[in-house]
Amino acid sequence: MGGVYAYSGFVTFKKRSDAELAEAVQYQTDAEKFVLSIPPEPSSIIWADLQVEPHKQQVLEAMGYICIAVLYFTYMPLVIGITNIATAINMGPLQPLWKGMAPTFGLNFMVGWLPTFLLTIFRTFFCLKDDAWAQKQLQSSYFIFQVVFVLLVTSIGSDIIGFTKTALADPFGLIPLFAETMPFATHFYMNYMVLQWVTHMSNFTRQDILQNYIIYSRMYPPEEAAEKAGEEDADFMGLGARTTRQTINLIIGIVFCTLCPPMTFLVFINFFISRVVYGWLIVYSETKKPDLGGVFWVTQMQHLYVGNMIYVLLMAGVLQGRAASGIPASIALSSLGYVIISYRRFNKAFSWEKLPFIELATTKFDDKEQVGAYCQKELIETEDDSAAYAVAGAEPAPSNPAGN
Repeated sequence: MGGVYAYSGFVTFKKRSDAELAEAVQYQTDAEKFVLSIPPEPSSIIWADLQVEPHKQQVLEAMGYICIAVLYFTYMPLVIGITNIATAINMGPLQPLWKGMAPTFGLNFMVGWLPTFLLTIFRTFFCLKDDAWAQKQLQSSYFIFQVVFVLLVTSIGSDIIGFTKTALADPFGLIPLFAETMPFATHFYMNYMVLQWVTHMSNFTRQDILQNYIIYSRMYPPEEAAEKAGEEDADFMGLGARTTRQTINLIIGIVFCTLCPPMTFLVFINFFISRVVYGWLIVYSETKKPDLGGVFWVTQMQHLYVGNMIYVLLMAGVLQGRAASGIPASIALSSLGYVIISYRRFNKAFSWEKLPFIELATTKFDDKEQVGAYCQKELIETEDDSAAYAVAGAEPAPSNPAGN
């Protein structure tokens, strides 16, 4: 048979219920033979990724995970190196203040660059529907790095390999390690939280864009200079990176709230500033971020459960080391079961991705306004090729597309 063949394509449905049924069906014995999902908006699709062969995609993803592992084990030496450089700088009369802030500054500097490192790996080796899914993958990976290299950095020291082995082989073996090191790191995290205030206000000034505008305004008219000044850093200020940083700030408050009660006040100020700063930036200044329908928020809630688990382990270890008997530690550790049950319930008891079929079948939905059509750019530029247009679906797409 003649025609145009590809590994991916788009199918449109007149009814939303039909699209949901088609997505739920397993079409072959091999469940990976046909993989269906709801596509993103046509304007944000990465067409090149849809053209990658499945076997090549698996090889690239394996290489991507290897790169993430290499980054994981080399990140700590980079943090220590930046911190040592910052500490070696002599600030004269301000040296005592700088010596206290330098370790936090070095950690914050590396945390700021980490999203760029991870997104470079995702965009190079992983096949994504659109760039919003790169931010979703960033949120999950970035959170692991934040927990290990920000929240638990004082427990790890410089032995990242040993810490990882303990965490994978014997998670409860981390309890005495947390109890020995983390209670003495409260001042470090208080400094870290205060430094977050400075970071938020720096973001509020949009200083990189302002500097670019000042430079371009000397060479171009104001409108053209504003256009050339560019947009905010899509890596550091993207939804995945931003939501993860806010999550880890809240987890720091949860984990240290008992060991250091003033930490709750510092965290409150942090989120008050965040509400003012990002409430303005998101609405009035920044470019509109892609919406995945609540995926980022749900992932944040899941990450908070992880923070609660770390808090339980920490407090059980502290009670074990300081109480006269093991009863207080056992009582504290028993609450870990409740946290795990709540986490499982949160994942299973609430339907947020799909509606029950009875509602799909009986409810009339308004068609969502769609920007663009599901037609690859190279095919649009083809002249007098009606077959290419038919396959790509150049006609305005119906309201319920499903991607394969």
